Amino acid sequence: MSILSQKQKFNNFTKTILQLPDPIRSLEECQKFNHDDLLEMDKTELWIERKRIEISLAMLDRDFIFYITAEGAQVGAADWLQERLKKIVDELSKLSNKKTPSRENYKSPAQAQGRAEGWT
Repeated sequence: MSILSQKQKFNNFTKTILQLPDPIRSLEECQKFNHDDLLEMDKTELWIERKRIEISLAMLDRDFIFYITAEGAQVGAADWLQERLKKIVDELSKLSNKKTPSRENYKSPAQAQGRAEGWT
């Protein structure tokens, strides 16, 4: 297999599954590069992104450099994906730890204003 066809195959892979951001292309891509987009995702979106990254890490060439910073530092795709995966797990953990109202700790509007004795 030639290098060109390997590169084309990898480009197709990155377009469909990997979706590495290009931080100088747009604000959205820059936010994704810095993982700021994760804050706007719900549990389902985070889960989908997590699975996409896990698949990408399994198939990725570990030495692939996808970005070079202005300072000349190389950003490896595997390193970036592992960092993103960690942030996704952290966000999912935060969302799971948020308490939802239960019957025991719920107060009706009347109770909240001190007008009712109990709630059944």
